Amino acid sequence: ISGGLSNLVFYIGLPDNLEPIGREPASVLLRLFGDLGSGPVHQFRLITETVVFTMLAERNLGPKLAGVFPGRRLEEFIQATASRTRR
Repeated sequence: ISGGLSNLVFYIGLPDNLEPIGREPASVLLRLFGDLGSGPVHQFRLITETVVFTMLAERNLGPKLAGVFPGRRLEEFIQATASRTRR
């Protein structure tokens, strides 16, 4: 998926002929965090973003969180279109 400023973002979905099992999602988004720098400031920003994302997901105010891994996050994929300005 294009549009990430410093992250790589990938769509991962089941083929159309397969149904999800139980509560598993049919599609997810894999976010690989880009290099925003190194050191404690970078780690703090990454941890802060993950905590805020988790809190929003728990309150149903954003995509659901499926998993957090070092330097990456697996989250609910929400199909949408980008807003555009009119001229």
